[in-house]
Amino acid sequence: FVGAHFFQYHDQPMTGRNDGEALLRGFVDAVGAPNYRLIEANRKIIFNLYEDRFNYVLPKKGFYNTSVTPVDDSAKQTLGIHHFSEMSPYLTKKIGWGHDCDTQEYSWDNSASVKYDGNHKVEGIGSYRFTLKKGWSRWLIQLKHKKTIDFSPYSALKFAISSKDAAKWDAFTAIIQDSKGNHISIPLKDAGFKPDGNFHWIRLDLAALKKGGIDVSSSNTLLQISWGGGVQRGHSFNLDGLHVVK
Repeated sequence: FVGAHFFQYHDQPMTGRNDGEALLRGFVDAVGAPNYRLIEANRKIIFNLYEDRFNYVLPKKGFYNTSVTPVDDSAKQTLGIHHFSEMSPYLTKKIGWGHDCDTQEYSWDNSASVKYDGNHKVEGIGSYRFTLKKGWSRWLIQLKHKKTIDFSPYSALKFAISSKDAAKWDAFTAIIQDSKGNHISIPLKDAGFKPDGNFHWIRLDLAALKKGGIDVSSSNTLLQISWGGGVQRGHSFNLDGLHVVK
């Protein structure tokens, strides 16, 4: 096994080449802006090239029991995940693409814009509104520089989510994934969400996630939210109160 070759650096021009072909398959687009989803996928492959080739363990899709008995967390210690919670102290330091940031967030193919919404909240002074551009995509928040976090000391990952538009979608899902790629997809409607425009708390029990096949001691992606078909441009949801519970 010698190596791998990627086809091209730039996307093809939007006007196409002489036969009309105009494909978006480069590391950067026609004006040089990075295609983060493609870059991250290639970085992940290259960093572990030989380990994956000669000692590869296929990531598993796990299961989650959504009938976990309700738990009162009101007296427990909480740690917010910056900046999608105003519950200090924080588990993470700062979100963004700067050198001083330890986490980053983005949506596949730039399929959602995220803006602060001070008029709709469940805690603090506001939430974050995700305005969608297309269906069958996802948003995620993850640690930078291949770092991982150990969720073992915590009992649950919690967040509040609201949307009316989600009633029209084929799927609206939370995805939990460990650093090995093992993942569990949890339909939000099965975890307590209703598409009525009100905030609903989602509590993901970490012991149940571990039992379902997630290595909670090693996670680099803190949360993923995915949406399916039926999404129209301008549909939205709000996220607030993302935190862990001791």
